[in-house]
Amino acid sequence: MPTRSRRLLTAVLATTLAVGLASACSSGSGGGGRNSDPIELGAIATLSGPATFPESTAAAKAYFDKVNAAGGIGGRTIEYTVVDDAGDGGRAAQAARQLVDKDGVVALVGSASVPDCAVNAEFYARSGIASVPGAGVLPQCFASPNIAPTNTGLFAGLGVSLVHAVQDLGKKAPCVLSGEDVQAGVAPVLQSFTQQTGVQVTLAQQYPTDTSNWQSYLLRAQQAGCDVFVPAVAGPQLVALEKQITQLGLRGSMTFMELASAYNTQVAAAIQPGADGLVVNSEFLPFTGSGASDPALADYVSTMEGAGVDLNSFGQGGYVSAAVLVEVLKGIKGDITAESVLQALRDMKPYETPLMGNSYVFGTGKTHQPNVSSRFVELRGTDWEPTTTEWTTLKSGS
Repeated sequence: MPTRSRRLLTAVLATTLAVGLASACSSGSGGGGRNSDPIELGAIATLSGPATFPESTAAAKAYFDKVNAAGGIGGRTIEYTVVDDAGDGGRAAQAARQLVDKDGVVALVGSASVPDCAVNAEFYARSGIASVPGAGVLPQCFASPNIAPTNTGLFAGLGVSLVHAVQDLGKKAPCVLSGEDVQAGVAPVLQSFTQQTGVQVTLAQQYPTDTSNWQSYLLRAQQAGCDVFVPAVAGPQLVALEKQITQLGLRGSMTFMELASAYNTQVAAAIQPGADGLVVNSEFLPFTGSGASDPALADYVSTMEGAGVDLNSFGQGGYVSAAVLVEVLKGIKGDITAESVLQALRDMKPYETPLMGNSYVFGTGKTHQPNVSSRFVELRGTDWEPTTTEWTTLKSGS
């Protein structure tokens, strides 16, 4: 699609989204107007501990607050309860049961937690409750009939990054580094990448979860002749890895790519100087550098700024998940219950947003990977500059 036409399309979609938000309060749905009680929604997020993910639920809340300010859903406000699991599986299990059994939420939306999907997927299926996380992490987030995240996540994110490296950057010897505990999700993605591109990964290394020294992995990649290195690393480990790349003087020997957890100003500041040229998967529409002026971002940016929420990919995931739920709630005729919300998600039409490279559909499948497209940015100084104007998609088997 020509650039001018694409910009017009995204502007139209952004306007449509804003109109949809405003019309939520006038919808005739939401219990048919017979019930004025709040619509209970919930989320599980890691808000404390060594690695936190507060932006997704904060963004979802900001979106719901705008809906409530405009009159709610058919006159009903949204009550949004977020429970902190502190990254602990036991607390995540307790949080799910509190939200479903005690608080009576009709769906979970915007969740961003490492243990949530692993410990709660079966509980959600037994309870007939749907979850639309803003940041799905572990394989179980994409392997449950009742969970469908809005983000690409680690696995599709890794695959689409490799596709970008080969098809857009012309790399011929891609290499990956991923945790020993996630290989069940990595292996099929590498197969999908090879099926799509005809290129095999030159070197695939695994690291223990407590790794702090990355030198041996980096030197092994250099010796193997890797021309692009894509690690699936996050948090403090990501910063330590990028600093060691600079210290070893390896940036001139190969291109380095990171997944979406690196796409924020804090990481940029922490790994500079010396990290210019780092390529990052932005997952959603880039909001930095020249991308900041994209009209498709207008409602997202204004909503986040109005609520004091930092812009990042986790926040975009939470914003989109909230928008999806609002659209689904508006279409429900009759009582809004966990059962009716789950059925409406399964029956939903593709949800279009310029923030994603493909439509979001929950669907009826036993597994869900709605988002398999990404855009990419490059670190220049302490800012991230978009390097692509089109979406890259992982097409098969993820």
